[in-house]
Amino acid sequence: MNLYTDAGSGVHNATFPKQWNVDYVRVWKKDGGYPEPYYRFKNHQTGEYMHIEQQAGKVQYGTVPATYWSSQWTKEMTADGYIRFKNRWTGNYMIAGASGNVEYSNAAETDTTSNWTEEVVSGYKRYKNRANGQYMHTEGLTGYVQTGSVPATYWTSQWAEEVAPN
Repeated sequence: MNLYTDAGSGVHNATFPKQWNVDYVRVWKKDGGYPEPYYRFKNHQTGEYMHIEQQAGKVQYGTVPATYWSSQWTKEMTADGYIRFKNRWTGNYMIAGASGNVEYSNAAETDTTSNWTEEVVSGYKRYKNRANGQYMHTEGLTGYVQTGSVPATYWTSQWAEEVAPN
């Protein structure tokens, strides 16, 4: 909201301060709220995006068009404050796999391998798993997102979040 001083009359009024009283402001919200956005996660070092292929079982990174649902994720909050990343294409969640890779499956909210926290480092985000305390990264350059103890300064563990097109 603003107060414009010369509207309509054409005569400048240089008397200050000006005053404007507002009794109330009404704001409307769309019925059912607004949909949560989908995100794409771009690795700081490789410049490539997280995505999945249905048969692989592991989260990969590579060059994927922004419109591919396999590279789009929603962020859901758990009751105890953790984040779960749900893939738009499959409906599966990112989990920290026993193999050291980030995998995807239909994990329950109580499955701590699907629970993550975010840390901001130099304008990028790092994602730490609740179950193993390790971070998502691309350090091994395997083509798959891995988990491990990677220093915060390593670009391989830093991700940019981009809102995906609808």
